[in-house]
Amino acid sequence: MIEDAADATGHTISRERKLAAQQVIHYTLGAGLGAAYGLLAEYQPAVTRGAGVPAGAVMYALTHGSAVPATGFQNPPWKLPLAAVLWEAGSHLVFGLRMELARRALVRLLEKTRDYSAVATSGSVPSTNTVF
Repeated sequence: MIEDAADATGHTISRERKLAAQQVIHYTLGAGLGAAYGLLAEYQPAVTRGAGVPAGAVMYALTHGSAVPATGFQNPPWKLPLAAVLWEAGSHLVFGLRMELARRALVRLLEKTRDYSAVATSGSVPSTNTVF
């Protein structure tokens, strides 16, 4: 995909730059999917079932299982070595778990910040039950 874009614009691209560009695309897509997951989780909490692991499986199916092979960038899973499929699928399952754990931590942090902000603006002393 990167090489095709370079060819289309009349440029040549080194292997190192191609790999760097692929990483930028990969992690940007992952960040976007993570943000979409976090937003969806706020409105449809059922997506958080399984601690994000099922969401990681869906992301694998939508990317490496279908969209990436459709672009010609990589063979479909059934044409890859089993070790490669297990690595990619497992990595996406871990990504889903980490995504959910990060979402939970962010929600807790935001709730604490909101609670602290409410106490600070009210001028009242928090009770001993308040956790900061």
